Amino acid sequence: MHKIMTPSIVCIQRTMKERAILVNKLNCKRIHLDLTIGRSMPNLISLDSFLKEKRSIFKPQIDYHIFNYQENWSKIHLPEFTGDRVIIHIFPWMKKNNIISMISYFSNKFSVGIAQDLHSHYNDINHYINMVDCILVMGIEAGEQGKPLDQKALKNLKRLRKYHKIILGIDGGVNYQTFNKLIQLTDFVVIGSLLFNFTDINHQWNQLKKQIKKI
Repeated sequence: MHKIMTPSIVCIQRTMKERAILVNKLNCKRIHLDLTIGRSMPNLISLDSFLKEKRSIFKPQIDYHIFNYQENWSKIHLPEFTGDRVIIHIFPWMKKNNIISMISYFSNKFSVGIAQDLHSHYNDINHYINMVDCILVMGIEAGEQGKPLDQKALKNLKRLRKYHKIILGIDGGVNYQTFNKLIQLTDFVVIGSLLFNFTDINHQWNQLKKQIKKI
């Protein structure tokens, strides 16, 4: 699989329209959108506020990384665009039956993945591997942008890499010190500050693409 970078648009402190203009210019394949449902979280976007904006302003396909705090999944409606993916964040307190029902609910309309919370046990993820297309390993605590990579995430990636049919990604802790290693271990990396902290975002994007080709 061709390795890609997925820009995280929550790292852009602008209006949704301005964010779309920035990422559309990158000509990237996918973008990463953290959505919280039923509870507000720092640095994340609520589902209600996102749906007030038009999905069509974004050209790339979207990975919806969903942090859900409500039990009724049938009330969650996302814009249906071809190629978009739902990634369900698996917290340690979630019940197995609820997680299975979430995966089943979204599988009718989207490609579905799960995100492994730093506090989730590795064996908990094994229950769902055959039900999803993608696993996103959290490299930091959810919502804590700019934090260093937690070493537990590296262990999780190495364990999960044996599942060759799974698309494997990392979210958080991707910086100049970890970029090369994480690209080698994954199929995609979610990038935020490594891209959007630069004045010339397009130049930085192209530099990172060149770096991937050398790996």
